[in-house]
Amino acid sequence: MQSGYIGQRSRKRRRNILLFLFFIFLFGLIIFSVSSFDVADDEMVVVEKINDETENIILINKLENKLLEIEQRLFLRENILNSLKEKNKVLENNNKEYIANIQSLNIEKDQKNIESKKSNRSNRLEMHKLQKTIDQLKDEIKLANDSYLSIKKKNDAIKKKK
Repeated sequence: MQSGYIGQRSRKRRRNILLFLFFIFLFGLIIFSVSSFDVADDEMVVVEKINDETENIILINKLENKLLEIEQRLFLRENILNSLKEKNKVLENNNKEYIANIQSLNIEKDQKNIESKKSNRSNRLEMHKLQKTIDQLKDEIKLANDSYLSIKKKNDAIKKKK
């Protein structure tokens, strides 16, 4: 059993050397990857900064475009409001003129109504006077007819006596 003892030590030594080299290689790989990530991070930061700047420029342009659109809408709305205000003033002036015309027509109509009422009253008074005159004439005609009939009766009586 002792013969195997020497071989085992050399294998163990070789295995330890290989493990040592493997760990050194692994350690070197980790250090290299970390340093490359640092460089990559620096490059990524630069690339990200460039991307951020271009994105910011694009966003600024979009915002400026939106601002221009909003300003144009506001300008159009102000123009529409101004034109509507002018139309409103014109309509108010027309309305005032129409009201004045209607009032003058109402005044004329009222005057005509008053005149027609006055003429109706005067016509009624005249009709009343004429009716009185007609009644008086009818009474006179009755009296004349009565006197005529009495004269005719007297005349007939005289003719019979003769």
